[in-house]
Amino acid sequence: MRYVNHFGSTFDFDAPGIYTHRDAIRDYSWSITLLNGRVSSASRAEATLSLVVNFAMDPEGCEEQKKQLCRVLDADPLAGKTGRLYDDDWYIECILQSSVKALWWYGNGCARCNLSFLASDPVWVRERVSVFSKGDTSGGLNFPFDFPFGFENAGTGTRFLENPGLEPSPMRITIYGPAKSPVVVVGGNRYEIDVDVDENGKLVIDGTCKTIEVEDAYGRRENAFSKRLGTQREDSGTYAFQRLKPGHQAVSWDGSFAFEVVVFERASEKGWEDG
Repeated sequence: MRYVNHFGSTFDFDAPGIYTHRDAIRDYSWSITLLNGRVSSASRAEATLSLVVNFAMDPEGCEEQKKQLCRVLDADPLAGKTGRLYDDDWYIECILQSSVKALWWYGNGCARCNLSFLASDPVWVRERVSVFSKGDTSGGLNFPFDFPFGFENAGTGTRFLENPGLEPSPMRITIYGPAKSPVVVVGGNRYEIDVDVDENGKLVIDGTCKTIEVEDAYGRRENAFSKRLGTQREDSGTYAFQRLKPGHQAVSWDGSFAFEVVVFERASEKGWEDG
């Protein structure tokens, strides 16, 4: 387990001499609203994640690790930004709420720190990356396991994306140039931006923050939000930030460009297969 602040600085809770109790990070709750005895709405309630961190090492190492813990965690509240608490491939956006000390008097090489993190949107996220090559006309994606049925080729450059979660997931689509007014269709939704992407440039459609930028070969970026085509409404069939529905969804494009899709799988708790 590790914490990464908004600067990218990291504290490793699994480093030698550091022992972390993390049972409470799986806890979650729902905020339910009832109307006439029926559920009218449900949302994940703001959550507090608790970690108990024990230090047991040589005095110099312990002193440095305690300082590093403070430096990394305090950077986010001071800037008013969240960091990420990672556990295996999953992470949750959160910010330090409290750091309560204990057992500092046992010796210079021993200490205990009770940490609380506040998560306003308490969702665990796992990023699943799929790459689609230029000129790739293979029909179907090679999964590391077998299905009792086959995926048929639905046309030039047709593949499949998977969302194994229970809820729709935002995506980040990166299209690599050269490409002229590129179109990608995922799960029946058409992602189309009326821009030209230069050689060695890229177009990024980011559903996590609802931004669209085109970048040239020199790294210069331009806002392309106004270049969206189609009806910009959820489930319209042409929404640029349409989330990926659960299950396997067909992906098609004309094969004239390469692109990458990051699916941000969301869950109330991280996968149990990761321990």
